[in-house]
Amino acid sequence: MSRSHKQEMKDQEYEMLLHIETSEVQHVYEATSHYHRYEPTSYGGLHLLLTHYEWGRIPGRLVDFGCGKGRVSFYWHYMLQRDAIGIERQPRFFQEAQHNLKQYEQNFPDAKGKLTFIEDDATRYPIDETDTIFYFFHPFSLPIFMKVIENILQSLETFPRRIVLILYYAHEDYHFFLQQQTMFQVEQVIEIPSLYENNSYEAFTIYSL
Repeated sequence: MSRSHKQEMKDQEYEMLLHIETSEVQHVYEATSHYHRYEPTSYGGLHLLLTHYEWGRIPGRLVDFGCGKGRVSFYWHYMLQRDAIGIERQPRFFQEAQHNLKQYEQNFPDAKGKLTFIEDDATRYPIDETDTIFYFFHPFSLPIFMKVIENILQSLETFPRRIVLILYYAHEDYHFFLQQQTMFQVEQVIEIPSLYENNSYEAFTIYSL
């Protein structure tokens, strides 16, 4: 059995556990020059992310930009029992995230933390003072990323707090911008075993400020 098939089986087990469906990859023609296709982060990768960093040190809410059907938000909420919000501009995926949320809440009515999805452009999302952890799976082009980071930094002027960015499969221009034009510093890199060796994008880079 190939590694991809084993991972698929594992992902399906998580989907059954959470009572959601997030596996379908978006077709390329649905993507644009500024907004990239939907592809969910593997559950194996999310497990590494949650177990290789002390998230308890960072209070506040997770924001997943370009959340698609909500996999990251659901996993975060279920595993850590903490607030999460997903931002998705594509109506189809937002509707599927909402459907997943209904199924999830029916099966976990006593879960702690609030889980929410918003249909909107990432640049228009008003950063809340409780938003402290921001997840990016290369969801859009550099100009949009820069505008989102600008919004985050502006929120810090009003509500000073510790901020963490999680970049997965991020291209060099994202890293160059953060390291050369902002005060964010790389705090940790979590490589995905057996994938990173052949593809340096297969890693979570955690920036903090």
